[in-house]
Amino acid sequence: MTTIRQTLPALYGRMLAPILDELSMPERLATCDDCAMCRPEAPSGVLQFRPDTKCCTYHPKLPCYLVGALLDDTDPALDEGRLRVRQKIGARIGITPQWVAPPKKFNVLLQASRNNSFGRSASLLCPFYEKSDGNCTIWKFRESDCSTFFCKYEEAADGQSFWRAMGAYLVLVERGLSAWAARQVDPSTREPPARRDMTVEELEDRPPSDATYRSYWRAYVGREEEFYRACAAAVSDLDHDRLVEIVGADAHAERLSAVKSSFEQAKDGHVPEQLVLAPDLRRVSRQGPREHVVSYSRYHPAVLSSALLDALTAFDGERSTTEALRAVADAGVELEESELEGLLHQRILGPPEQK
Repeated sequence: MTTIRQTLPALYGRMLAPILDELSMPERLATCDDCAMCRPEAPSGVLQFRPDTKCCTYHPKLPCYLVGALLDDTDPALDEGRLRVRQKIGARIGITPQWVAPPKKFNVLLQASRNNSFGRSASLLCPFYEKSDGNCTIWKFRESDCSTFFCKYEEAADGQSFWRAMGAYLVLVERGLSAWAARQVDPSTREPPARRDMTVEELEDRPPSDATYRSYWRAYVGREEEFYRACAAAVSDLDHDRLVEIVGADAHAERLSAVKSSFEQAKDGHVPEQLVLAPDLRRVSRQGPREHVVSYSRYHPAVLSSALLDALTAFDGERSTTEALRAVADAGVELEESELEGLLHQRILGPPEQK
């Protein structure tokens, strides 16, 4: 069994919550080496990604200590990743004491086009993605979003909820550790002020002025790599108790509670006494007697027989689940218990309140 801790960057070691050694959520449907979203045989109407971008149309925000750990690593397989990170640092765009971050212009474009272009626009391609083999050059030191996003989930909507909770937990860790590590190395450094607008330099893909850049980095201008390595060293010996102190006990407990409860929900096989067909269910494609339908995620359509889809109207929120199952059977359609659980995970069926 591969535990959640084992799927995350090894730098975190013993820092993360012990419960992550007990939880396992393998996502075998999200096949990155043979992308599940790049199927030439997919029928019309079923959303697909470009084979030369996959889901890597995103720019990660790397915390300082992960950047330092990457630069310290001597694995030749990471040479290309280290080169690209060094090029990013040299360009000074999105480079701060706490982060190697995406340019603000990239984030504006991503948010404006996410619904229509994610996975399908080379202009949004991650700078650390290697086209020749379709892999990530810094995977060993990936950040929270890249660690917790999957196009398809074995537990469908419940799996998605779990990984979103896990992502929120990791974001808390990243923010807390990056700020703490930067202070340990040089408390005089500072982050750029938060702004909604873009500067002329950001709009024109240029670095900030020398004076502005120096106001962030102070004595470490030109020594950014040294700073990031020192950040990695600062967090390398932290244990779980110290992490909790750094990020805040209450916030840590809240995020971890969400992880636990979402995991339990994903593994819960309970079927409610009443169910209703999802009101926003979309039929996107039909091939003979079977149809692709989208419920919780447009990246993960379900394939059901048209006869079953028609029979599922028996789940109207008025009948009991037992009565609805009897009505489905009377319509000449078989619905096994495992299939019913799958419909619940997919949010094709749900409790009456979802109506």
